[in-house]
Amino acid sequence: MKKTKIIGFALLALLLIGTTTLLQQKDHNKLIVGNWKSEGCSTCIWEFRDDGKIKRYYKGSLYKTYTYTIQSEKSLNGKFTIWYLKLTNINDLNDIYEYDIIGLSKDTMRLDYAGNLNTKLSVFIKQ
Repeated sequence: MKKTKIIGFALLALLLIGTTTLLQQKDHNKLIVGNWKSEGCSTCIWEFRDDGKIKRYYKGSLYKTYTYTIQSEKSLNGKFTIWYLKLTNINDLNDIYEYDIIGLSKDTMRLDYAGNLNTKLSVFIKQ
């Protein structure tokens, strides 16, 4: 009887953790949709669309179009969820960018290009 309660509690805990992660991912997907202007480049706009595509503009002209996905991973100790943004060029599947999502709110996005340690964060303001 006691063992059954423990297994039931463990299953409930896993279900809640999984649901929370899915809800957070939906929040990230909802928050990212829109136009984002780079703080470091006033003519650089990233347009995230709800169809999973991002259009990158430079000086008002379309530069490239990518698909994007937001993924998460638990830290080794299981205490933290790490969020990633992956961009894949629709015309060149080898043209891939991966970013750590350092922060994402309704009006600010902070990204760290995965693979470039000790570099400045990319900060975007929602338009």
